[in-house]
Amino acid sequence: MSSVQSELMAVCTRNAAGTDQLDRDLMLSAFHPDGKLIVPSIDFVAKGHEELGKLIDLQAGFDKTLHFIGNSRFEVGESGDAATGDIYVLAHHLKDGKVRVSAIRYNDVYSRRDGEWRLDERTVNIDWNHVHDTIESVL
Repeated sequence: MSSVQSELMAVCTRNAAGTDQLDRDLMLSAFHPDGKLIVPSIDFVAKGHEELGKLIDLQAGFDKTLHFIGNSRFEVGESGDAATGDIYVLAHHLKDGKVRVSAIRYNDVYSRRDGEWRLDERTVNIDWNHVHDTIESVL
């Protein structure tokens, strides 16, 4: 993995960790101030840090969440300051003893501004969902 690809993966992990830890600042650090999140299946768009930050309030409605990042592919543009990415994620949302697991593909657009990579746009494509009961941990 190239250093640019590592930096882009760090953007993805900041977003996931910020979301799961309900850390608004960490989650927003993955997006440029004018960044955008699009969820076509529910006709949802959040633009800019103010709207994006409200997503943490939605996540707080769950008992816990866990976003597990799987396969990823990045393409860096000729300028070296623009990139795209396809990121596969399993998003687990626990509420009232039930877990909803969503198979997600993020289609990302990144840019490097002032030496820092962040998201310009993330499109969230939900391929399927599965709901199941949880069991008590033995640990």
